[in-house]
Amino acid sequence: MTLLCYKIVFNIVHLRFSDFFVFSPLSTRGHPYNLQIDHAPVNVRRNLFACHVVNLWNSLPADTTDFGSLGRFCNSLHCIDFSSFLTGGGLEVLVYTP
Repeated sequence: MTLLCYKIVFNIVHLRFSDFFVFSPLSTRGHPYNLQIDHAPVNVRRNLFACHVVNLWNSLPADTTDFGSLGRFCNSLHCIDFSSFLTGGGLEVLVYTP
């Protein structure tokens, strides 16, 4: 889900960013690519990809997420524990020690 969001945000796929997202004008914390949360008035819209991925995307930690390229972005995601999003919680960063 985050990879598709990355591809849309950075225009890697043939999908228009404006059809899914709007950059948040209040990007004071975290990474500079925060998306605006669309408060969907209907339950059907809440389950769509664009509404579902925004909280996860905006919660990506700026200090461990590398937006420089798709490959580096994928590698940086390996340090993040996304399991809390399965239960509705926040985001936790795992420290990998070989």
